[in-house]
Amino acid sequence: MFTADKVDASRCEAIGLVNRVVPDAKLQEEAFLRWPNRWRTGRPLRLRYMKDNLDEALLFDFATARDHEAARLIRTTMTGDHREAVQAFIEKRKAAFKGS
Repeated sequence: MFTADKVDASRCEAIGLVNRVVPDAKLQEEAFLRWPNRWRTGRPLRLRYMKDNLDEALLFDFATARDHEAARLIRTTMTGDHREAVQAFIEKRKAAFKGS
């Protein structure tokens, strides 16, 4: 910030500023096909709660947002999807989430 040095894409990836770096020719495919498909196969309830946590981080003070996030985390451990994730891990297979 003080020196205004430019940070190239590979350095941004290395320090975690971006998720991944792809060649220009692969950008459309990666951004609009592969990346969204990862979300679609994830646990829907978890994704909804993550969005709620991010929204509330802007709306509430830290302690309130943290408490709401903790309550959501506890709720997720009582879902069918959580049980499925644990069972799939034990059985070393891909989980089949249902959003419940």
